[in-house]
Amino acid sequence: MICWWQPVDGAARVVAGGPVTGFLATAFEQVNPEMGSIARGWAVEQLGDVRGAVVWDLYGGIGDTAVELAERGAQVVSVDADEKAIDWARQRAAPRPVRFIAGKAEDVVPTLPEPSAVVVNPPRAGLHWNVTLRLTGQPVGRFIYVSGDPATLARDLHRLSATYRVTAVRAFDLFPQTAHVETVAVMEAA
Repeated sequence: MICWWQPVDGAARVVAGGPVTGFLATAFEQVNPEMGSIARGWAVEQLGDVRGAVVWDLYGGIGDTAVELAERGAQVVSVDADEKAIDWARQRAAPRPVRFIAGKAEDVVPTLPEPSAVVVNPPRAGLHWNVTLRLTGQPVGRFIYVSGDPATLARDLHRLSATYRVTAVRAFDLFPQTAHVETVAVMEAA
């Protein structure tokens, strides 16, 4: 990825081999977008048929997962605390029927429609305790956890273990020649 300063609006924008993509360089995106796409695709595949299902995309960023879920027919509700990332996600998802909400997942979750499945991709700190409480108090059939930090993933999987069982885990090497991996855990209600 290449970042380019846009003097007109005073913001750095991401340029990927040509035209400006539109999202701010301060929005989160995987350093290795091709491997990020592969990991995301595998994660979404694990949900199976989502046509007509309500699927939460928590910590959804610029909407990569939300768009993929919507293309598979899901009724997606995507939440992220970064308003600018949500603005960009809305633009790129149109005309797909995705509901984007700018807000902290822990604040918004109580207001969301009941999901059939949930995908989370939290920051390195992991799931907020209130999100964990909601997911354990009202389990969903399928739950995908995408993590860039194995320690917080392990902590959160332990917290979720009374309610969910892990059915698959796969690591993706988005950061070659480093100790860092992106891990996807697939869970089902126990």
